[in-house]
Amino acid sequence: GAGGAGGAFPAAANPRGQQHPPAKEPMPGVRAAPPRAEPPKRAYWLQRTLREAIYGRVKYAVVLRRRAESAIPLSQAMSPDGGGGVPTAEWEVTDEKCAVKEMSWNHIRRERSRLAEDPIKEVSAMQHLSRYHQRLRDELRGGGGGAMGAAGNDDYGGNGSDAMMDTHIMMPLDLLSDDRFLYSVMPYCNGGELFDRLDERQKFTEDESRYWMHQILSGVENLQRAGVCHRDMSLENLLVHNERLCLIIDMGMCLRIPYETEEEPRDGIVAGGTSQEGNLDTAGMMNSFAEMSVERVIPSGAGYAGGAGYITTTERLDHLDRRKNGVQRYLMRPQGTCGKWHYMSPEIAQNKTPFDGHAVDMWATGVILFLMLTGFPPWERPCKSDDRFKYMTAGYLVQMLTEWELGLSPDAMDLLQRMLWIDPRDRLSLEQVRAHPWMVNGRMEMPAQSRAAAFVAGGIRG
Repeated sequence: GAGGAGGAFPAAANPRGQQHPPAKEPMPGVRAAPPRAEPPKRAYWLQRTLREAIYGRVKYAVVLRRRAESAIPLSQAMSPDGGGGVPTAEWEVTDEKCAVKEMSWNHIRRERSRLAEDPIKEVSAMQHLSRYHQRLRDELRGGGGGAMGAAGNDDYGGNGSDAMMDTHIMMPLDLLSDDRFLYSVMPYCNGGELFDRLDERQKFTEDESRYWMHQILSGVENLQRAGVCHRDMSLENLLVHNERLCLIIDMGMCLRIPYETEEEPRDGIVAGGTSQEGNLDTAGMMNSFAEMSVERVIPSGAGYAGGAGYITTTERLDHLDRRKNGVQRYLMRPQGTCGKWHYMSPEIAQNKTPFDGHAVDMWATGVILFLMLTGFPPWERPCKSDDRFKYMTAGYLVQMLTEWELGLSPDAMDLLQRMLWIDPRDRLSLEQVRAHPWMVNGRMEMPAQSRAAAFVAGGIRG
């Protein structure tokens, strides 16, 4: 299971908090994958439901491992001569925990074309990110190991999971399917959403906001390097782990940002099980994630021209991914209005002109910073009929926040203004935000412990 292929997979929950002794297969609530040449090494025992999701639910799970002395070929174990058709291999309960997103194939077939959030796009994007960052780690080590997660990570809870936390992006540990569900296995984050922590505290100090902002920017940077536009960045889509780390989640609306010279393979999905979906319609996934309709970025010009959506690569707008060595990025044609209104950029809300994926995510990151510093959203909707949006994005943000006597420093207000201009050409890039005096000169304060941290294991966003 941990390598993607052949993972045993559970189907039922056990009472919360109950101790689970080693048991012989079949264990109640644990179902093995179809027979293969080699037995599965890992199973996921589904426990309680953490939360409902659009296409199903997210469940807390315990990782089971096959006992080494019992690891006989599953085909032999299931043969009449090997035990009357009843597998004899034993499983043992580990201390490892994970979250399993269980998505109904019937729901996916029925709703995927209608809803903005696409579960196939999500798992495809997560695997793309996993492979991309594994290759980077291999290059840094000078080695050539396999991809992590569903493409071959056997170190869940160890180096693979730690490396995933370093990217500040949620990636898959495993991907399985059967005739009823698609299962995405992910690390279990025990701190809940960053939104809940802010709601509990009302607002963060500037030093604490800066602490989280550095991590959020690291996650966005890793998305940009991998050529991914999230399109739904929000406090609700940031999970906290161990009170000090945050990860970007929910890739269901993301887009693959195309470049003039594609450096990354356009991979589909690698499933760990079998299903009636066969290869899970990889061609459809590539259309939704990798083969986006685009307009070319022109290296010179004056911004939007003739409705074509050209964007310059001048110093004023430098959202260019420097790891691409200056290769020109493409703008994407309107893909529909999506995301949450408070965080949505005006170009996504209007859905009329081609947009820059980097600028869209940096806009949402600016709104996240505004919420952390003030405790309330800057506006209700990103349209000129909203007076706060109209004036803040036209250059009056500092004046308005000063008049409201919120006690923010001049540098904090200046950064917010520079991230939230209505014209994407005027907004700061990620590199420019990192170099801003508020980010560079201020101290960072470790986040205060949440009230729930001592007794609840948090949740994961579906």
